Amino acid sequence: MRGRAMRLLVLVALAALLGLGAAWLRLRTLVDINDIAVGPWRSSSLIGSPQASPYLRAVIAVNAILALNRSEAMYFTATEDGEGRPLDGACRYRVEGHDVDARWWSLTAYGADRFLIPNPGHRYSVTRNTVARDAAGGWSAQIGGEPQVGDWIATAPVRFLLTLRAYNPQPALAAHPETANLPKIVREICS
Repeated sequence: MRGRAMRLLVLVALAALLGLGAAWLRLRTLVDINDIAVGPWRSSSLIGSPQASPYLRAVIAVNAILALNRSEAMYFTATEDGEGRPLDGACRYRVEGHDVDARWWSLTAYGADRFLIPNPGHRYSVTRNTVARDAAGGWSAQIGGEPQVGDWIATAPVRFLLTLRAYNPQPALAAHPETANLPKIVREICS
């Protein structure tokens, strides 16, 4: 009888570990939360809203997104360039565009683990206040492992993603993010 109880306890423990592991893996994959696509940029109309499901809230908590209310911030993420190729730290990219329709914005590179990519120059992002502009108000930033002159975000030779945060978005952007004029991501060279 004691051997049977011990086997049952071991089976219950294994089932619990398997279930918890599967749930954790599912939450880490960010599956099915992006319902908005603008070129290579993806977003969710539910992040930061009261309509977010318990599953979406768990995804946000596990992945440390720390989403603000939709009227305070909108988040767009790109894992591919404009041609649909995965962003690769062995390549150099040019991100170019005009200001997002918000009070302030930032563009940041993250590793696949969704943490900042360590680099000696601490070059993690560019913002509305830091980018140089051309005569028409456009801007561009280089992204890659080799230091560049001007606006540059460092990466490592691994897959990465870009997050564009639009703080205090204008009502039109908040209501219709699928029509946003978001920056282009152009692969320039790969080593």
